[in-house]
Amino acid sequence: MTNTGQTTIAQDAERFAGLDSERVFTDLAAGRFVSGYDVIAAAEQVARLHPELSDALNALTARVKSAHYFWD
Repeated sequence: MTNTGQTTIAQDAERFAGLDSERVFTDLAAGRFVSGYDVIAAAEQVARLHPELSDALNALTARVKSAHYFWD
């Protein structure tokens, strides 16, 4: 398999695992299903507590918003 330099959403979520109170990013990083709504809420919480992570969180939530399986 060729490495294209692209990371998966789960890999991106690893950076934020343990930072939200509901452990959404921990579940997402482990490959467990979470809803898009939960990811957005967790990202907002982490961004309030860690404003330096806002850009990376915005990039992750943009990917989640465009992935249909978070919204089925």
